[in-house]
Amino acid sequence: MDIKNVPSKTLGYDMMDAYSIATSLPNPKTDLENNDPFGSRNDEAEVIALGTVSAKSYYMSVMWYDYRSGGSSDNGTWYVNAEISSKGILDYNVIQPSGWNGWAGCTNKSYGKTGGGL
Repeated sequence: MDIKNVPSKTLGYDMMDAYSIATSLPNPKTDLENNDPFGSRNDEAEVIALGTVSAKSYYMSVMWYDYRSGGSSDNGTWYVNAEISSKGILDYNVIQPSGWNGWAGCTNKSYGKTGGGL
């Protein structure tokens, strides 16, 4: 499972910074990433189930620092994706099986420019 924070403007600053992941997945591997070469905030939170999953509900909860102050580019969207991953050199990466892109969009949630609420 992967949650990405995407600012509303291409060159906008990340207004959210992930700092904690909780999950009920079996034997989880969690990963916080900063994918912005000019930023210092974690804009992506991932969890990989290293244990066997079964047909039941699991949860993933991410805590984010909120740096919005009402600026015109302080809004954005969280994108939640289910992904199939394999172990890379440093971490796990999405694999792309033949005929499928390796991930499925689950939901997204936009947030406004004012801190403290969605």
